[in-house]
Amino acid sequence: MDLKSVVAEARSHFLAARDLEAKRPFGETSEHWDFFRPDFEVLFDHPATWGPFRGNGFSLGLDDNLGLRDPAAVIEAPHAAVKPTDVPGPWPFDRSMVDAAVAERLEKMLGYLPSSAIGALSESGIGQPPSVFVGEPPTPVDWHDLGCVWYAASLLLRIEPHPPASGPAPKTILEVGGGYGATAAKLRRVWPDARVIIIDLPESGSLQWRYLSEAMEGARMVGAADVQRDEAWFEQDFDVAILPPAALATVPDGQVDLALNLRSFMEMRSATVAAYIAELERVVGVGGLLYLVNRYEKDTSGDVVRIADYPFDDRWRPFVVASSQLQPSMCEVFAQRTGSAMEEGGLRSALAEQASR
Repeated sequence: MDLKSVVAEARSHFLAARDLEAKRPFGETSEHWDFFRPDFEVLFDHPATWGPFRGNGFSLGLDDNLGLRDPAAVIEAPHAAVKPTDVPGPWPFDRSMVDAAVAERLEKMLGYLPSSAIGALSESGIGQPPSVFVGEPPTPVDWHDLGCVWYAASLLLRIEPHPPASGPAPKTILEVGGGYGATAAKLRRVWPDARVIIIDLPESGSLQWRYLSEAMEGARMVGAADVQRDEAWFEQDFDVAILPPAALATVPDGQVDLALNLRSFMEMRSATVAAYIAELERVVGVGGLLYLVNRYEKDTSGDVVRIADYPFDDRWRPFVVASSQLQPSMCEVFAQRTGSAMEEGGLRSALAEQASR
């Protein structure tokens, strides 16, 4: 599908997602995530600028690469670094920062993952991310994407000895907070038969639609407009669904084999985190899996959010609760849903113990 058509689809689902959110608000607004420009819809009028979106500020807030910028550059307004009604131009990347960040991350990753796995999961050809060519033959990689590679590969290694009850691989994956879609695309590479559901803000969902339309070309995609037409969308044949938080209520009980959140619960209000956890505990079936990577403590949302305070019930068996090897300031959690309460050694006590170290 050509880019203009993709952007038109993204607009349709954005408007539907915004409507669903207005009718069924989910959680509280986070100060951290209150950065999208108020006239976001105007960006759909300029489809050509969605092509290089990872190199022009479109993915600001969702893409760590955009932090590798010229410190002298002035970022004037929220999202896309432009004044309202303007469209974004090239992002002021600092090439020396880009090169150093990629080299440091690759060195750390190669201590744990084979280069073949990194190469198989890397993707730096969609949009215009600040890439570095490595290896023979030279392959483009970028700093943010390498982080997504790390967590997708780590999750695969965690699941191999502890598969979901539904079989050796998850059949339905739900990601809360999907960035611009990179992790979801990698999970589909790892498990090509899995269905992936992303729950995110309408603006983020628009970027995911643009990215995944190319990264998963030919995939059967479901968006908010489809949910508006039919709340039984889950029964349809689809490969990826990109939906706003309000649509999470339409996911049936116990039908998710793997739920994950990477680095965004820590940036939500405490009430929103609690609402998401309650929903995850509803949709993840017995024997299903949970994977989280979040800071031990962060205060950019308007609340002080501590992972030890996440209000999990007592039906999670923890396999891993430890500092991330890639980002030690993050706590990595891998747990399985149980059919009955854990008498001792459950996830809440494991988180409290880890946080106190």
